[in-house]
Amino acid sequence: MSMAGRVRTREACPKCGEDFQSVNHPITKDQIDLICPTCRIRPGRYYVDGRGIKDRRGKVGKLYRDRHNNPFDSFLAAKRTLDAIRQEIDEHRFDSTRWTPDRRREMILSRISDPWLDPLDRNMSKGYATQQRRFIFRYIIPTLGDADVRDIRGLDTETLQVNLAKTGLSTNTVRNILTTLRTLLHWLKKKDVIDRVPSFPPLAAIPRANVGWISPETQQSILGCIRPDVRLLVETMMATGARPGEAVAWKAKDLHDGGLKIERALTQDRKVKGTKTAAVSWKILPEDLYVRLREHARGKLPEAWLFVNAVGRPYPTTQISWLWRQAALKAQVEVCLYVASRHSRVSQLREELERRVSEELRKELAHTSSRITLKHYVRDDREKTK
Repeated sequence: MSMAGRVRTREACPKCGEDFQSVNHPITKDQIDLICPTCRIRPGRYYVDGRGIKDRRGKVGKLYRDRHNNPFDSFLAAKRTLDAIRQEIDEHRFDSTRWTPDRRREMILSRISDPWLDPLDRNMSKGYATQQRRFIFRYIIPTLGDADVRDIRGLDTETLQVNLAKTGLSTNTVRNILTTLRTLLHWLKKKDVIDRVPSFPPLAAIPRANVGWISPETQQSILGCIRPDVRLLVETMMATGARPGEAVAWKAKDLHDGGLKIERALTQDRKVKGTKTAAVSWKILPEDLYVRLREHARGKLPEAWLFVNAVGRPYPTTQISWLWRQAALKAQVEVCLYVASRHSRVSQLREELERRVSEELRKELAHTSSRITLKHYVRDDREKTK
């Protein structure tokens, strides 16, 4: 089996017109050259005849170029490819699709990534899918080349990291690009396209950004400047900590029993999808807010959107964020909607819980000030007596 295949040429001798003859090793009988026996001239182009080499996926066929798309301009170049095929056969890992040109083109990055990218529009979001596509076609392919994904090795991922760092991209962006490639390769392994995922270089931890949050008083000052038709929507986001995509996807039926159900979201092009974590939650609302929302939903069918624009469609999340930003500028506060609602909701709750705990601890020791209790008496697990 190791002698399967031959190196051939389509040319005839340019001097005498005779066919080129194969030259074999006198002992091993292995093919070592092609030459015109009369004129001693060698061909200018060769090909690997692998029509007799096949597996259950198909035949190798005739190969006129190597795996890097270079034509065989010498016998040695063609023989290297044939020897690589024979080695795979001897090691019982031969796969004809790694050598057949048409099948090999199906495995290049630009093609094999499409089945992974396309569902992201539906399952994640259009923005996320666009970002992943940009990472692959703008950064990964220009660096690694449009390579067969089965040929990507750990050295390639290290080269990618080094080259990306040279472009001036932030550490976080470089990490995200490498994560895109790693996620794609793990998906291909799960689909049995590749046998293993190559190693990836370690990246230094990125310090957490100081996002911050705002108080209820600051929230109210910005709400006073926002457009009236979206004020109730944004106020409800602040009370629930819902993501913008979840807030614009509320329906009239989600409002019940003094609270609001969060079970779906809308993409930027307003396609319905699940929440980011696929979790369904129910949030209790302040009584006055719940009453106003019930009044706002009066007359709406259960499946009707709770908040719609002038033409009766759900608001795009980008529009809500932009309107918030304009109101924040009027109120002279530099904060985006996500921080002002989701981050601030949980931060305000933490502050309130810490205040209650401090007060309970002060009462327990009958101190006049909770500052004394916290500074001189309260200890954590690290300070337990050994």
